[in-house]
Amino acid sequence: MRPFVFGGLGATFFSADDLQSETTLSINYVGGLNYFAWRNVGTRAHVRFKPTFLDDKSAGDYGDPFGFCQSWLSQIEFAVGAVVRF
Repeated sequence: MRPFVFGGLGATFFSADDLQSETTLSINYVGGLNYFAWRNVGTRAHVRFKPTFLDDKSAGDYGDPFGFCQSWLSQIEFAVGAVVRF
């Protein structure tokens, strides 16, 4: 069993039919485990936290859906899958 962590910076693209498309800064934090029961076949599980920074200037209508601006849009992902090493 091997734990891992990684992170990074990126961009989130917002688009909708009635709104102008926009791009904002996003961050990525990931931690998880790899387990290889056999030499080339194993499993992987991870948790990913992806906050996207919003403000009045850069997020426009996407950051202000109800008349007040949210400062962060947060997404959490849980995943488990098979891994094949070759």
